[in-house]
Amino acid sequence: MQQRVPERTVAGYQEQRLMASVRKLKKKNGAVFYQALWSVRDLDGTRRQPSKSFATMKEAKAFAAQMAKEVEGAGVHDRRYTLGEYLKYWVDWVDRTGQKSPTTIDFYRRSCDHVVEFAGRIELRKLDARILDQAYAELLERGGWSHKPGKDGAPRQRVALAARTVHHCHRVISNALKQARKWKLVGENVATDASPPSPQKSKARSMSDEEASRVWHAALKTQTRAKGYPGLDAAVMLLLTCGIRRSELLGLCWDAVDLDVATIEVRQTLIQSNAGVELRAATKTKSSARPISLPLAVVERLRQHKAMIMRQALAYGRDYLRDPFFVFPEHGGAMPNPRTWTGRLRSIMNSAGVKRIQPCHGWRHTMATSMIRNGVDLKTVSTRLGHSTTAITNDLYVHPEDVRDRAAAEVIGTHFEALTRG
Repeated sequence: MQQRVPERTVAGYQEQRLMASVRKLKKKNGAVFYQALWSVRDLDGTRRQPSKSFATMKEAKAFAAQMAKEVEGAGVHDRRYTLGEYLKYWVDWVDRTGQKSPTTIDFYRRSCDHVVEFAGRIELRKLDARILDQAYAELLERGGWSHKPGKDGAPRQRVALAARTVHHCHRVISNALKQARKWKLVGENVATDASPPSPQKSKARSMSDEEASRVWHAALKTQTRAKGYPGLDAAVMLLLTCGIRRSELLGLCWDAVDLDVATIEVRQTLIQSNAGVELRAATKTKSSARPISLPLAVVERLRQHKAMIMRQALAYGRDYLRDPFFVFPEHGGAMPNPRTWTGRLRSIMNSAGVKRIQPCHGWRHTMATSMIRNGVDLKTVSTRLGHSTTAITNDLYVHPEDVRDRAAAEVIGTHFEALTRG
């Protein structure tokens, strides 16, 4: 058993948010020893004071000073957090603070899970670039699982992850470790010295004019034959001329549509994550919230579509969902389902014989490519797409010259009208 003596504090070391000290103690038999103490914080903010005993004051003071320096510079904790524990805490923190959308949070979790499988048990303070490089090599070799079931009930086979996927994992891990450094959990972001695979950059795949024309006519055919979703052609027009994301299209409500001024306002998004479908007031980035000018042909089609929606709501009665009042609702005004819409758009593309292009996102690329080809400047294209910087647009497309968004709407409107003739 240990007991304190009156002169317990011999030396103190104040290092900003922590205290390291040495105290002199006596055992029951009268033997003197020295105890080094230092303060640490857990991930949840709890402050604790670990200690270690020494035979001499010199040893205790040296160790206390070392702990003061290491805790402040490298975040040494008595609790040995693993990389897996920290990444879980970090993703939960990003989610709780509302910094990212649910789909981005799901992406973060999947990316972290990939790395945790091969490096999750490593202590956070012992993590280095070599360990991360080994994990990336494992992911490139066998980081995924085959979609095909094993023969005779055998488990699915391990398969390689694409270099692009592993690169995305590295970016997520680097962001997590950057925050760990800010929290003083580590002394440096070791991911900056890692060597993730560098996937070859490729331009976004977009439809040719002939393919876009086929898609439009396939959508129009579903309306003239009264098959499929009523107003599907109006949605296709918006996708091909406004370049909005799927989440922005489905989150669009009539109070954000001004047909007299010929604009729509992107204010909210409708996304699907593991938690279900959710309407979010916040868009992807600050630049994602934006007005978009409409070509006249799209305005006229939306007038017709709105009249049809109003008739449906009137016929349905008081139970029709009018708050929010979706532009492309499901039955009874219900919230659109993103996966259902992806299926509808993919069906249109299959009918048109257009392959290897993502529904919605590929059409967004198509609009941007058409605008650039017709001389609209990069800044206007970037603003219309809702990119946070022109660098993103530049990486996907090319450099053109300066025109306003209204001119952009006229250009793409003329181009679209040419596609829809015949």
